[in-house]
Amino acid sequence: MSTDGDSTLSNTIDKLVPVTSDGTPIIWTDDNDAHIEGLLHEVGKFYKRTGRFQAFFKQHATVLSNGKLAVDSLECVSFISNKIKDGYSFENPCPPTAERVTAYDVARRTAGTPVHGNKNLPTLTEIPDELKDTTVLSEHAVELEDSKLLTSLTYVFGHSISSDELIDEADGSGYTLLTALRKRAQNANTKDKALVAAQYARVIRDGVPSGTELTLKTLKDHIKEYKAIKRNVPPTSRQSDAAEVDMLDLIAVKDPSVREIYDIKRAATPPTNLDSAVAKRVVLGMISWHTRVFVSKK
Repeated sequence: MSTDGDSTLSNTIDKLVPVTSDGTPIIWTDDNDAHIEGLLHEVGKFYKRTGRFQAFFKQHATVLSNGKLAVDSLECVSFISNKIKDGYSFENPCPPTAERVTAYDVARRTAGTPVHGNKNLPTLTEIPDELKDTTVLSEHAVELEDSKLLTSLTYVFGHSISSDELIDEADGSGYTLLTALRKRAQNANTKDKALVAAQYARVIRDGVPSGTELTLKTLKDHIKEYKAIKRNVPPTSRQSDAAEVDMLDLIAVKDPSVREIYDIKRAATPPTNLDSAVAKRVVLGMISWHTRVFVSKK
């Protein structure tokens, strides 16, 4: 029997599970390190789309239920007040404040850095008056947010052979796991990278299998496979929006039975990317029309 507590727990868990914009879970299952960069890109889009962990990535802080920002150290205040901008993000997450201060001290002494020549951080004994209404010191709250990040990342990266070791070494920290994952992605070997590139090239080249009738189902199956493989590809190696539309164009023109009506519909509603092509039914609408005509003639 389900209880209100069970429902609350389920809702909390669901919110932490990274999915694509169409609700597909993002999962790393094959231990191929060359897949990590692409999957992390998708995870980052999920966090940005849902507003998850943004304060943690940018400030190593967390927003409490009362709207206040919890920080892990008084020294963090100089950064969150925008007096110092060091530009952290999901792609380059902010470290714990002690490490952040060390990095800042090195940077301000290094020519060519944005903060070169800056002064030492001020020594604080309490939250400044102008921030007391919006900021609190709570190392525990930040640690809890870090732990939630680990839980969230585990839904993605907890299904491969090496997952247990990765998660154990993270020692309860999502920040640590994220750092380890990026390191593994950078060190992916040439063979793994070549496999990713070959799979992506194959699904682009083959499209809907030759000899297969172009229907709603066969097109949807192809798009599903394409997106699944694309998630494993680093963002810099992915097709542009225009190239993805061209890919659909090629699929349509290969089928003589739908080529003409496709050209008409495409001209009337030009798609700008893969999702808009499907959402606007430029392709799917054309195939539905073809299917209805074909069935009516039987």
